[in-house]
Amino acid sequence: MRRSSRRRASPTKRGFTFSESASITRLDIPLSSPAVVMAAIAARTKRIRLTSAVTILSTLDPVRVFQDFATLDILSAGRAEIIAGRGAFTESFPLFGHDIADYDTLFAEKLDLLCALNEHETSTWSGRFRAPLKDAPIAPRPTAAKLPIWLGVGGTPESAQRAGNLGLPLTLANIFQPPAKFVGQIADYRERHAKGGHDPRTCRVALATHCHVAKDSQAALDGFYPYYAGTSARTRLGPASSGRRRATCTKPARARRARSWSAARSRSSTS
Repeated sequence: MRRSSRRRASPTKRGFTFSESASITRLDIPLSSPAVVMAAIAARTKRIRLTSAVTILSTLDPVRVFQDFATLDILSAGRAEIIAGRGAFTESFPLFGHDIADYDTLFAEKLDLLCALNEHETSTWSGRFRAPLKDAPIAPRPTAAKLPIWLGVGGTPESAQRAGNLGLPLTLANIFQPPAKFVGQIADYRERHAKGGHDPRTCRVALATHCHVAKDSQAALDGFYPYYAGTSARTRLGPASSGRRRATCTKPARARRARSWSAARSRSSTS
């Protein structure tokens, strides 16, 4: 029973994600509380990572987001992560009384608060869109010192730069763009991360994309691969279709990432 539930929950056997980008207001994605559902999954699994993709921080309260995921982290024995992003859908803005004109300003402020909550058990903070905090103890706390917080980016160069400036791991999620389109953003992210003097261990890149690569595009893949060597992204080349091969980049088991890339490139070159 336990083994079968893991297979259903996690196609990669390492990570399971729920999208919050539209879940709050769109009837086609009716899951309104991903953290609650992931807590139920945590009770039936032991190994998979549990993360959001993406938590729309702009229209959520960072204090509640942190508390929800800290609770999930405790229930799952340290398997929770947050991917914070601005999102592709805007229905939640009028629902929660926010002005779409404040799209980026809201996100920047709330991301600042979320990171502050993650750093300190007691927080003093003030901003434009939320009541201030003064020596506020925020509980519960995650099992480790901090929750892993990734910045979800849909392809905007400025967003990737923000991740580097803040020293956050980067998740690139765009189902319409081929992986090679992100090479420049990744290089820029890494440069800004290094210039900021951040912990090198937080300089990490994950890619979630779905695209088609022509059979003669091995040179493009070869040029793209070095930017992901040593990160948490990989490419899997699926069955050929109409003379093209499908490349799907996901967040894999980190210990197998380099080997997976090598195998993918070998399969592509022999097809």
